[in-house]
Amino acid sequence: MCMKYNPNIHRRQSERLRTKNYSTGSYFITICAVNREWLFGEIRKDEMLINKLGAIVKQCWEEIPMHFLTASLDTFVIMPNHIHGILSLRMAEEYSGDLQQPRRGLACQAPTDTASQISSISAARPYRPKFGKPIPGSLPTVIGAFKSSSTRLINKLRNSPATSVWQRNYYEHAIRNNDELQKIRMYIGENPKHWFTDEEYSPEMRE
Repeated sequence: MCMKYNPNIHRRQSERLRTKNYSTGSYFITICAVNREWLFGEIRKDEMLINKLGAIVKQCWEEIPMHFLTASLDTFVIMPNHIHGILSLRMAEEYSGDLQQPRRGLACQAPTDTASQISSISAARPYRPKFGKPIPGSLPTVIGAFKSSSTRLINKLRNSPATSVWQRNYYEHAIRNNDELQKIRMYIGENPKHWFTDEEYSPEMRE
């Protein structure tokens, strides 16, 4: 597990119910590199210096809204062996554009084959892949597409086909209100400053 449930961040009660298919709401996402390897760069003087693999991850994350038009992004950080980000999803009815015409010609194309391996998630618990019918634009579909596209490009760069980049699971927390949102934004922004005292700090876990 890359980040344990933090009661100082997640202690607020929900002010609204989420849909069961994870198609709307704002979520605090944590995704860890396989075996917690230092794949994406290193921390120097409390700042994260991303490498070429980290740059691919950054690009694929930032391009999520270009492929999933009901998705929007907030605070995000890449760490040596994991990422944290805030991802918001709105209902298709709230989007006035053509959902069938996402932008093309981008490096991180959203795949269509991995989403079928994704099912439901329990709050504050790791997602574990299951075979089932994908829900277009849902959180598991978006995260599955991001992981698949970034893995494909990273393996192409390092000439390592069929090599895992990410852990099979990921961690999500539904953001309940604005107060909690601000705390999570601060936590993400300050993450590099606390890297060397973080329980996930593992200097031997390099690629």
